Amino acid sequence: MLSLTTELLLAAEKHRCGKASLQLEALTSALRARADLKAVGMGRAEAAEMGLDNAAFEAVDVAQLEAPQRFDFITTFDAIHDQAHPDVVVGAINRALKDDGTWLCVDIAGSSHLENNLDVPMAPFFFTASTMHCMTVSLAYDGDGLGAMWGEEKAREIFNDAGFSDIDVRKVPGDSVNNYYICHK
Repeated sequence: MLSLTTELLLAAEKHRCGKASLQLEALTSALRARADLKAVGMGRAEAAEMGLDNAAFEAVDVAQLEAPQRFDFITTFDAIHDQAHPDVVVGAINRALKDDGTWLCVDIAGSSHLENNLDVPMAPFFFTASTMHCMTVSLAYDGDGLGAMWGEEKAREIFNDAGFSDIDVRKVPGDSVNNYYICHK
């Protein structure tokens, strides 16, 4: 069995995503970085330094994204649960992927059912962060207010409803906090 990192590298190579998506294994520390304008600038600079002309870094409102079948590989990190309307965002991601594209969604590991989170050591923190930040941000924009503990069950429901029929949920050694959803149409 291949490791998740190896599988993602192979997927990135399949789609020629810039030296295996800027050597995905070297980006594991960046998985926790916020995708702000500074990070976009850093990504652009690194791609230019590596001579990559097939890697793009953009800051866009994905809920407004109209880029039919433009991308081979899309990533989101700890972001979907914060969206005002995650179903709209996930639908836009699905439409933006080419038919054989891959979406890597990294988000908090948990269950959509409170009682199934009792043995999760970080659950109290995640529920607190959800109510004090994630849900508040979403609700401020008249959103759904999912929060960080939206859970795998709700994630799968939203992903399926948006058109993702092949959803593989993985764990990465050393990261007990997140689920790694590898999604295909």
